[in-house]
Amino acid sequence: MCSSYLHRKRATLPFPATLNDVLLYAMFRSLAHHQEQYEAKGRDPLLRIAMPMDMRSSQEPLSPASNRSSLVFLDRRPSQIANAAELLSWVYRETQHIKRHQLGCVFFDCLAVLKQVPFGLQLAVHDRRRALSAIVSNLGICEFPSMPGTVKHVQFLPPLRPGTAVALGVATCRQELQLTLHYDHRLLTLTAATAMLDRFVDDLLPLLKPMD
Repeated sequence: MCSSYLHRKRATLPFPATLNDVLLYAMFRSLAHHQEQYEAKGRDPLLRIAMPMDMRSSQEPLSPASNRSSLVFLDRRPSQIANAAELLSWVYRETQHIKRHQLGCVFFDCLAVLKQVPFGLQLAVHDRRRALSAIVSNLGICEFPSMPGTVKHVQFLPPLRPGTAVALGVATCRQELQLTLHYDHRLLTLTAATAMLDRFVDDLLPLLKPMD
């Protein structure tokens, strides 16, 4: 399922939020809207986004054969998502803290510990405290120098972990921000997944402005 392509760039924000910050913000808003529309009223459960992280330093050369990525999990409750300005500020501060302290390696450390505990990995994967989980993965700028002008669209589908409802793949191709939503049909209906993507775009667009 692919949204309309966004031929835009980020608007000026009160702090230097990255494109990934804006994407995380819009996904949290979309998850909270889904929780309000489709789930039991009066609950305020954890909503989780898994954010892949590139663990290479800025000095390391890019290598397509190198897998140096990790995951960071961000949790938020619907009641904490209602204030849009506070949410975007929180996402920015949180991601800056993760990058500054290189917290992407914590995922590997936790896996090493859980492997030593009986049923540790199973308990972590099937954490019932979360109502809804998502992945937001930004592939970055896709260029095809050997085939200039021939590739117009990129559909990037991140894999779904057990219990993860949606995985949003983001790629920039030919100066367009292209979004593809991969969803688990056992957890979401087509109608709900479509509504989630539409809401994501609605929350993303106000933070973007037409390209110069």
